Amino acid sequence: MAKVKIKSKDIALRAIEENVADLKLARERMLELRMKQGESKNKNVKETRELRKNIARILTVLNSKK
Repeated sequence: MAKVKIKSKDIALRAIEENVADLKLARERMLELRMKQGESKNKNVKETRELRKNIARILTVLNSKK
């Protein structure tokens, strides 16, 4: 999930439980990357940006389904 852009259409078609699980994984990955940044420079800066955007996409779809 980390390095791939997830399309909003794909997120909307999936079950809520799947989206919640992906959201949890993305947040855990984001925490790992933040810890690595504290230790030294992260070589893949785009990954954190893409993760943030994927988290936002998932949250937007989840909030619109409520």
